[in-house]
Amino acid sequence: LAEDMLAGNFTDSSYYSKISEPVILDRLYEKAAGDYVVMLHQGAYEEIPDACRRMLIFMNDHGYCLNGNGYVYDLISHYASEKEDGYVLKISLAVVKR
Repeated sequence: LAEDMLAGNFTDSSYYSKISEPVILDRLYEKAAGDYVVMLHQGAYEEIPDACRRMLIFMNDHGYCLNGNGYVYDLISHYASEKEDGYVLKISLAVVKR
């Protein structure tokens, strides 16, 4: 969640998955429409915090700030790669121009 990332906490606070039908649950977050900074990251899940920190620096340097949640989506995970350095993750952070 955004407040966790701003506090420097990049651990999982919820899980993200695409679904085929609308679902109404109190604990369900919907990914908002809008602008996102997106990075394709190759490497282990443990490297996600460093990738997010680099993204926040990039955003700051280019006049953007965090404006919502971050999402990590597996493109290539343990199902397709035997080694963690072969994982490919799509990291998206919601942004707004300052």
